Amino acid sequence: MDIEEASLLEKIESDIKESKQQSGIWDKVIKPIRKTVSIVELVEEQSYEPIEADAFFELAESIAIEEPLEELLLQLD
Repeated sequence: MDIEEASLLEKIESDIKESKQQSGIWDKVIKPIRKTVSIVELVEEQSYEPIEADAFFELAESIAIEEPLEELLLQLD
């Protein structure tokens, strides 16, 4: 994750916090596990490593899915 992505996610997080302060329902529905956590901490904890595009498309090709996309999407319901 580069700096621009991290700062964008922090901005989104800030907007969500501001929005939830305006709506008291958030505290009634969401119960956080921790008091605070940053995007950087989450990325580090998850040991996220992006996949190269070539490797992704090679893997997708090797799966050889034959069903039409529409049929696969219907299975998500």
